[in-house]
Amino acid sequence: MWCGQITRDWAVRMFQGQVCVCLCGAMGLFAPPQDFDEAAKELLQGLHIDGDVAKPATPVGDSGMVSARAYDGAWSRQQLAGILAARGLETLAEDAELMISRPGMEELRVTSWGLWWRSSS
Repeated sequence: MWCGQITRDWAVRMFQGQVCVCLCGAMGLFAPPQDFDEAAKELLQGLHIDGDVAKPATPVGDSGMVSARAYDGAWSRQQLAGILAARGLETLAEDAELMISRPGMEELRVTSWGLWWRSSS
């Protein structure tokens, strides 16, 4: 992130991810790598921005009725950065590892991917 001064979570809590706001006006989306495509889709919907961050669906089998999308969180984060950049926003990718510890439980490491954006002006 640019200023390092996160002030609060975004007013709208997302199901798949979390959006943070900084004093400098930057905002950042954080989600586990396996959920980044869904979180980015939710973010775009919340910001009322059109765009697709998931890989295109491809047919499965011969029925013509079933298709699947390959999951690629890194590709989704790149797509989101491109969509935001096309709207004149500067972006910055960040990875974070959180340590969760509770009494009587083993410590748990959770990886979260982030994408920050702010006005480039």
